[in-house]
Amino acid sequence: MTTIYAATSDQVLVATRLPKVGCNNQNTVKLHVEFDSPWNGYTKSAVFHTSKDPTPYEVILSSDGNCLIPAEVLAEEAILYIGVKGVKTASSEIKASTPIKYKVLAGTPSVVISDPTPSVYQQLLSAYNVERARMDNLLVNSGAASDDEVVDMRVGADGATHTTAGEAVRKQFSSANYARWLLDTFTTAKGKNLFDPDDPDIVFGGYYNGTNTYVESAEYNQSGFIRVEENKTYTSSDTKRLVNWYTANKNFISSTDSGVFVSKGYVTAPAGACYARFIGLVSEWSTFQVVSGTKLPNFEAYGRIIDAYKLPTSTRVIEPQNTTFFKTGKNLFNPNDRDIVFGGYYNAGVYTESAAHNQTGYISIVAGEKYTCSSRIGFVDWFDGLKKYISTTASMDFANTGYVTAPDGATYARFVATVEAWDDLQVEKGTSSTSYEPYSIKLPISLVGSNSKELSSCMVTTYGDSIVARNQWQPYVRNYFEMNHTNLGIGSTTMALVESVESDYPCMINADRIQAVKDSDPDILIIMAGTNDCHRGVNLGTEDELSKGLTVKDKTNFIGAYSYLIETLLTWKPMLQIILMTPMHSVYEVQNGYDYNKYSEAVRTIAEYYALNVADTSKKSGISKFDYTTYTADGLHPNADGARNIANVVIATIRDANRV
Repeated sequence: MTTIYAATSDQVLVATRLPKVGCNNQNTVKLHVEFDSPWNGYTKSAVFHTSKDPTPYEVILSSDGNCLIPAEVLAEEAILYIGVKGVKTASSEIKASTPIKYKVLAGTPSVVISDPTPSVYQQLLSAYNVERARMDNLLVNSGAASDDEVVDMRVGADGATHTTAGEAVRKQFSSANYARWLLDTFTTAKGKNLFDPDDPDIVFGGYYNGTNTYVESAEYNQSGFIRVEENKTYTSSDTKRLVNWYTANKNFISSTDSGVFVSKGYVTAPAGACYARFIGLVSEWSTFQVVSGTKLPNFEAYGRIIDAYKLPTSTRVIEPQNTTFFKTGKNLFNPNDRDIVFGGYYNAGVYTESAAHNQTGYISIVAGEKYTCSSRIGFVDWFDGLKKYISTTASMDFANTGYVTAPDGATYARFVATVEAWDDLQVEKGTSSTSYEPYSIKLPISLVGSNSKELSSCMVTTYGDSIVARNQWQPYVRNYFEMNHTNLGIGSTTMALVESVESDYPCMINADRIQAVKDSDPDILIIMAGTNDCHRGVNLGTEDELSKGLTVKDKTNFIGAYSYLIETLLTWKPMLQIILMTPMHSVYEVQNGYDYNKYSEAVRTIAEYYALNVADTSKKSGISKFDYTTYTADGLHPNADGARNIANVVIATIRDANRV
């Protein structure tokens, strides 16, 4: 067994022995970590990811600091990042180290046959079940006499004899308690469906009725204890049955009668409720679903993940923007947040149905900081780190100032907005709204390991028509590389000079526009042109334009004008990195018979002549004249999905152009 040795110096992890390891090793390489005193009392795990695969693989460390390194991170030649973290169950503390880097060398090719590394959830559940089985065996198979039982209980499953029976129980159950505590505290349903079909507390062939009395029934099953929040609404795929409510200790509180469930279509968790049990038909059990809210979506299989939003820190909660691993864009509103309320809102914990309004999920904020929202007609609710309501900023106060200030003790906020404003909703720090940017969260490029040279200090300028001007895809590119960005797009403009519209739509070789590019002083210039040249019937020109002198190029044709722009800018700044983008496909190819392909081919020819890189969105974005309704907002301009596709093409091009 090959072993990588490391040691901690408080939160700094240091490699102490790094043997050479080739890729394709399976279950033959382990990690051993020596922990210093600041880690005492923590239950520890190791976290692995590579420069080629940012997926984190977490493995619980044994009591002596050992674990197998997952086969997934040894599957190919790459930089391996290794870190450790610890949890204290009693005080809800999380301690994390800095990562160390380790080079996995080229290895003998082989077929990976290892089972996938189990998730932390699966590891904890396995540990819990092992400990539970051990204790069941210890209690059931102990000696017949009571004295013998007590003596026998002092002997642990590993053969060690403890001073008292109580000590034996506490120590052997510590890992089980830790597992259950982690499962209950730090994991959450992965999607909308809160019903776990593998829950050990499911009642098959019966249910507990409105007085919490068991009733046998071949027709019905009952869910296990599903986590809920008091005063919050829930519905299920079977609204004809009663719902039972329970405290945090799973003591019965009350029941919502089936008649109430049927009439409203949803139920509201009463005060003090932490768990609920829902009833469903056996015949429909495979697609049974429980969700938060008042409306039932299409069926979604249950999943469970470690929830970063539930992990405690010195600031009470780890949020992506508070870690060294994640970065978020300026827009704090996640449109896929599972806690969004559609068609209504909560105010001070009381639900109000409203077809005109939605409410965000719990957005992480900092007490004392100022925040604004692109829709300022609604109120803002504030919550502490446990998502307990603190106070409300009234809608009138928000509208008058244009911003809100997070009160003392606040860790989360929920904003109410109109349905009309929802698609472009933006919540951000500051006192005034800025241009819309889609929500984004990612691992910094320094951790992902892009094999690209450092670009975070670069200035990138995007130049072109309305697909550039609308600034939909650029935020993804800027955030990915952590660049500075200037947008110099102008809608409806062409590359070539069209005299009849020049005063209203200055072309891209317009002297003022070229000067604006120079003033932005870019390291990388990304140009997108050709769509409006096609629409306005601009002559394509010939390749002869490329070899003409700068002053005699025909700036009224596409190739001549493009050549003029490139040579003007490279004469000004020879080291300027220019990336050309091909025109995207659109509905107008079908409706008007436009042929973008010849302009795209001209862009490729121009790029080849000047040895420039091409972000070939025409061929690689997945946007074609056959699926424009999927990826565009109006048949031409990209929607959020289309913007992501375009950004991925541009990001890949920049990475390929900057590898060393």
